[in-house]
Amino acid sequence: INVTAEEGSGGRALGEVPIRVLVVSGEASGDAYAAVLTRALLAAAEGPIEVFGMGGSQARAAGMETVIDSETHAS
Repeated sequence: INVTAEEGSGGRALGEVPIRVLVVSGEASGDAYAAVLTRALLAAAEGPIEVFGMGGSQARAAGMETVIDSETHAS
């Protein structure tokens, strides 16, 4: 997403603002889906994108920044 400033900036572009996508998966099958989704989002992105959230090793390997490791927090 390219953001252009409105008032007081003379119309200067603020630059590319990354799209941030939060993904939450709490168990193994959800982690597999999170990995597929992460790969698809990163491949399709035409600009900067950040995929982050709760996931396991599969989502992490696909490029997701795991803020919470679901493998250690699963019940």
